[in-house]
Amino acid sequence: MESSTSKRLVANDGSQYIRTALSHSEPRSVIEEMQTEHGLHGDCWPALAFLDLLGASRSEVYANVLDDIKNRLLERLPSLSYAQRTSLLEKAFPFVSVPELRIIPLTVLEMHGELPSSILRQLASDRTVYKDLPLDVRRQVWQIDTELYRQEVFPVLNEYLNDITVMEPSYELDPPEEWHAEPRRRRTENTHLQSIRHLVGSSFKLYSILLSFFRDLFVTTSKPVFCTLRAEMLMVMHDEGVSEIYDMDLCHKFAWCLDACVRDDRVDERRIREMQSYFDAVPEEGTCLGDLAMILADPFVLH
Repeated sequence: MESSTSKRLVANDGSQYIRTALSHSEPRSVIEEMQTEHGLHGDCWPALAFLDLLGASRSEVYANVLDDIKNRLLERLPSLSYAQRTSLLEKAFPFVSVPELRIIPLTVLEMHGELPSSILRQLASDRTVYKDLPLDVRRQVWQIDTELYRQEVFPVLNEYLNDITVMEPSYELDPPEEWHAEPRRRRTENTHLQSIRHLVGSSFKLYSILLSFFRDLFVTTSKPVFCTLRAEMLMVMHDEGVSEIYDMDLCHKFAWCLDACVRDDRVDERRIREMQSYFDAVPEEGTCLGDLAMILADPFVLH
C-alpha cells in the first residue's frame, strides 16, 4: 500500500485513502499501519503504556494532546510575523474542514487581513465552514459572492421593515410627535439599522452593493422605507466616523446638510444655498441623481 506520509489525509483525501487501503488489505493491518505512520511513537510509548494502565483510552489521550498543541499554537499566533502567519495559513488551511482543527486556520484568516480570492472562493463554497468564519472574513467573502451577502442582509432587512415603529407613521399626514426624534438618536437606537450597518463594516464595496439592494427594492415596490434606508445608512456611517465610506459617497454633503435641517426642524436660506451647491456639483452620469431623489423622498425629510 502506498505510504500516506507525503500527503495530508484531510477530508476527501483521508476518506479516499482509507477506502483504498481497506480494499487492498486486511482491516487489522490497515489500522496498525495508520497507527505506526500517524500515531504517537518514540519517547511517547512509555507514557502511553502508563496511561493504558490507568484506564485512559487512546481516543481521550489523543484528544487531550491535540487540545494542548492547539492551545499552545493559538497562544503563539499574535507573536508571529506576517510572513510566518502567511506560511502557517498555507499549511493550516487544508484543515479548515476538520472541526477539531478549524479554529487554527480561522484564527489565522482573521489575523491575516486581505485574503487571496482563491481562498475566499473555497470558503464561499463550503457552507459548513462559512458559518464559522469570523465576521471580518465573511465580509471579504461577500465581496466576491453577492448572493451570500444578500442572504445575510435580507433577514435583517426584513426585521427592519417589520418594525411598525419605523415607518408606519410615514403614511400619516400628521405623525405623532415622538416620531420626530433627533435623527442621530433615532439611528443609534434602531437596532435593526445598526445590525445592517454592522454587516457592512468599513467596506465601501459592501456599502455600494447594499445601496444597490435599496435602489432595486424601491424601484420594485415604490415603498418610501427604502428611501429612508438610503439616507439613514449614509448618515449612520457619518455618525460613526466611517470616513472610508462617507467620503466616497457623492451624496454625503447634501445628506448631511439635509439631516441638519431635519434635526433643527427648519430650512434657512444658508442651508438652501449649501444644498443647491452640492446638487449642482453632482455628475449627471451614474446613480447619484437618483440617490439624491431617494434621500429627498425620505418621509423623515418630507414630514
